[in-house]
Amino acid sequence: MDGAAPDPGRARTAAQFTELLRQLRAWSGMSYRQLARKAKDAGHVLPHNTLAAALQRDSLPREELLIAFVAACGLPGDQITRWVYTRKDLATLPASDQLRRPGAPPMDAAPQAPARLQRIPPPERATFADATQSRSRAVPGGPSRRRLLATSGADGTVCVWDMVTNTLTAAIDDHAQWAETPLFSPDGRHLATRGIFEEAVRLWDTATMKPAGVLRGHTGDIVWAVFNRDDGTLATSSLDGTARLWDVSTAKPTATYACPARDGSAPLFTTDGRLITVDHSDSRVWMRDPAAGKTFAVFDAMVPHITVSQTGADAFPSVVVRELDGTVRTWDVPPVSAGQPVTVNRNVTFTGPLGRNRSVTLGWNGEVVAIWGGDEAGQAVDTAVWLGDTVSGRPLLPLAGHQGMVRDVVFSPRGDLIATCGDKTARLWRVDHAKRSF
Repeated sequence: MDGAAPDPGRARTAAQFTELLRQLRAWSGMSYRQLARKAKDAGHVLPHNTLAAALQRDSLPREELLIAFVAACGLPGDQITRWVYTRKDLATLPASDQLRRPGAPPMDAAPQAPARLQRIPPPERATFADATQSRSRAVPGGPSRRRLLATSGADGTVCVWDMVTNTLTAAIDDHAQWAETPLFSPDGRHLATRGIFEEAVRLWDTATMKPAGVLRGHTGDIVWAVFNRDDGTLATSSLDGTARLWDVSTAKPTATYACPARDGSAPLFTTDGRLITVDHSDSRVWMRDPAAGKTFAVFDAMVPHITVSQTGADAFPSVVVRELDGTVRTWDVPPVSAGQPVTVNRNVTFTGPLGRNRSVTLGWNGEVVAIWGGDEAGQAVDTAVWLGDTVSGRPLLPLAGHQGMVRDVVFSPRGDLIATCGDKTARLWRVDHAKRSF
């Protein structure tokens, strides 16, 4: 392997693309049979005779063959992504337009569902950086937007995956114990990670995956974190009895508020950017304006599990409660003005599966609810994800395929993918959102 690998961004036609592939094989110094064995070792299927036939033609190869071949040549994940983007870009243009191709990779690439990501390290939590979140990144040949999925697990590692190629692009091994759910900033520039029993949040530059700062100041374990979708402010709450706002560009706190809940308050940003906190007991939920130091809403509910969502109905953030009898309730939180009365409207009530030890989340502006997790002690573990349509109140087809208990479910902001974590795998599910089918 002498010099740099061929650059796919130079291709303006399918014939030029396959010529660059032939140059890439020569650069690798491997025969077709050696490449086939290399691909097999990496878990790909790449018959040597199929590869030889594909490189003799002037048409675009199949995407799965391209990924297996480029990976076998020894290129890293970001360069594999570049080859895939270039192929997709050429495939979308008529032959008469290919020579005028500007070189910008497409924005809407996505894997088939369910796609299965690599098993190491075992993922337990996940989050998306999607086209609505990710910033444009300058790469040779033109700007692009990557679709990323970050997973975390019990070994403390946070992995970042490219969802076009299902390849691992970065692994962050910076937490001593279980890594909690990672968070992408709304502009896609930063990834925030934290571990269980940790009092700080670590920031990473998604362009380089190098450290970008550490948010220090809490004196107790951080139990919740969320980004403001409007300005990228990060809110954290801790067992030290405080919630803090952080400027991620400087890694400095901008405000500290008292939160009386003993197990940490859930922070939530209203549509006007104001921070509120949500607390609950076994039978009651209450919301506070920490800046004013006042509780503005209280409602009764038998609450084994509560979550907050920044993307509820009508773009309002929501509080989501799943009660012991399986009833799911959501409350929309309107803008909060200091000292002014606030009406929190109950938006949806319908019945989901029974069981105490289940989690719940909302997706896509509150239109879909997902419920997953274990059941009561001694009963069988549910390996599927239950989905409900909050518009019609009817259940949707479950997501079935995991061999063990599902531990996390996240919806892509773009609305075409769901990621599930469990049985040491993360799975991507393509969604026909208009038809509510998966």
